[in-house]
Amino acid sequence: MHARLKPLSEQVIVITGASSGIGLATAREAVRRGAAVVLVARNRLALDKIASELVSASGRAAVCAVDVAEEGAATRIAAVAQATFGGFDTWVNCAAVSDYGTIEQIGLAEHRRVFEVDYFAMLAGCLVGLAAPAAAAAERSSTLAPSCPTGR
Repeated sequence: MHARLKPLSEQVIVITGASSGIGLATAREAVRRGAAVVLVARNRLALDKIASELVSASGRAAVCAVDVAEEGAATRIAAVAQATFGGFDTWVNCAAVSDYGTIEQIGLAEHRRVFEVDYFAMLAGCLVGLAAPAAAAAERSSTLAPSCPTGR
């Protein structure tokens, strides 16, 4: 089945990792092109500042301060999108963590954290996107993972 997406200017886009890097750049560009965004990251103060910047430039932005690796985070994010904008059309996974060192230098907890954020949180976002009301309509939601957090 070929997904038919709304024009960007008509979309609500959830962006994880929106407080810096690729996530922040994606949020700014999406708003510049007319999309509404749900900014997601752990840093509430940074998200509020970014949302204020976007709204003062005539953008539409909501904030969800959450660690995407927490159980139920994707559902909470979707609830913010639903309460603020009536749902979402696209979910962009930019949240990421990485570690650097030899296998014996990096503990098991650090390895787990990488998988929790970089894989399982992304998977949770995909599953929430598939269950979203837009996914059942003719215009399906889409989920993107635009970068490889390990730099490869």
